[in-house]
Amino acid sequence: QKIYVRSKCLILFFPMTMLLVYALIIGSTASLSFRQIINTRKVTAVVGGAIISISNPAISLAVDVNLHAIVSIEPGVEVPPGDKAALYLTVKQDVGVWQSAVRNMKPPPVMTKRIAQVTEYPTTVDISSVTDLTPEGTAFNDWKSGKKGLLIAARIDTDGVAATRDPGDLVGQGTSEFKEGKWQDAEIVMTGRGVAGKFITNKK
Repeated sequence: QKIYVRSKCLILFFPMTMLLVYALIIGSTASLSFRQIINTRKVTAVVGGAIISISNPAISLAVDVNLHAIVSIEPGVEVPPGDKAALYLTVKQDVGVWQSAVRNMKPPPVMTKRIAQVTEYPTTVDISSVTDLTPEGTAFNDWKSGKKGLLIAARIDTDGVAATRDPGDLVGQGTSEFKEGKWQDAEIVMTGRGVAGKFITNKK
């Protein structure tokens, strides 16, 4: 009889204890202090004086992305004349040659920037997810993780209209990798379109 009573008490006591511990943990989340450590992909949580490190790359997705693109002109190439010319930069996730060319995988643009009337090259352009984010970049955050590099395509458009393509436009691209806790500078050398590019964009 005594053994039965003790067993019954233990059975009831254990779930009640677990519920109490769970409630204390959930209740303490409001006072959690989080510090992101980007270069180690860890998050440190301080709970009641105890420090807990959690390895979770997804946590870094909430941070802002700030890129620096150094845009220069290939020697011997002339910048399109006129006061309407504008520099366009488009950022996409770099999926590699196999995915983009062979499997025809085209990542959406996650950031874009337009700068009108750049008078001097080389020039450094700052691209930020705070001010230059696209709707596609808002829809998903995996590109912010740093697992893959970011491809920055640039174009000096002669008429300054993004929707148009002209044979006289200059084009170039560069990549930025996430290393040592930050996005590396991307160097972009602008040059003229190739024969195929000029043929496709030729205005009739």
